Amino acid sequence: MTNTMTDAEKQERQKTVVAFIAGLLIGGLLVWIFSSSSSTSEEAAEQAAVNSAGDDQAMMDDTKEDTMTGHNDTGMTSSDMDTSMDSVISSGDGSISVGSQPAGMEVKLARVTYPTTDGWIVVRDYADGVAGGILGAARYSTTVGLLPESVELLRATEAGSKYQVTFYTENGDLVFDTMTDMPMTGAEVYFFAE
Repeated sequence: MTNTMTDAEKQERQKTVVAFIAGLLIGGLLVWIFSSSSSTSEEAAEQAAVNSAGDDQAMMDDTKEDTMTGHNDTGMTSSDMDTSMDSVISSGDGSISVGSQPAGMEVKLARVTYPTTDGWIVVRDYADGVAGGILGAARYSTTVGLLPESVELLRATEAGSKYQVTFYTENGDLVFDTMTDMPMTGAEVYFFAE
């Protein structure tokens, strides 16, 4: 017996091969499309979570500023107003030194010794013996070399107003949150903006 194929059988075989190749191409294209859109969806979800955390923090800061009492500088002594001397705080092995500060959107740190390997340096309003709204926070991490020289603020300091600088803990999520990141007891320094 000879192995001869009829023209109809050859056409059927060619159709089968073409259909198989077309199926592979379409399947590969679908996998590529769905894997691209799922990573884009994951990136969009991550970005939405970051934006939501920022919005939540801004709402917390606004709430704290709304509940803060007004500035009353009538009880200040001349030594309170002397901003040419450094203010220094210590907490365990950590300390912050803050020199004279012009009013503005940034607080420069003169010297810092970090009390923990990871944490935050936070600037807050301060009036009538009460810490008010958080103006800004800078994360530090001695293990990765993140050692801030200043703290950028969300709202500018005002000349003649008193402010607090303090260390806060870092709970491990690398996002500043006043619900989970706590101030370190006894670790605050005060300065007046010029």
